[in-house]
Amino acid sequence: MTNEELQWNIRVYSNLYPKNSNPKPIAKNDLIVGKSYTGICRNANVAKWNGEKFEYQRTKFGSTFTETINHFEDDNGYDVFVPFEIV
Repeated sequence: MTNEELQWNIRVYSNLYPKNSNPKPIAKNDLIVGKSYTGICRNANVAKWNGEKFEYQRTKFGSTFTETINHFEDDNGYDVFVPFEIV
């Protein structure tokens, strides 16, 4: 994830959650296994850290299923989750 993309995510998050006027993305090393975080990705704004990836519930065409997504530090060219606050 480029710095410009990260800054865009920070601006989007601060617009969605104005109470957190100066959001800072949480580094991968600071995440707690089993805890949920608010953040930004294409399909969710809350996801749970499993120690390797984030998990979230996605609904598509009427079906709900668990999907995983990388932390932004592990960008592989697909969507990533940028966590900002623990739930």
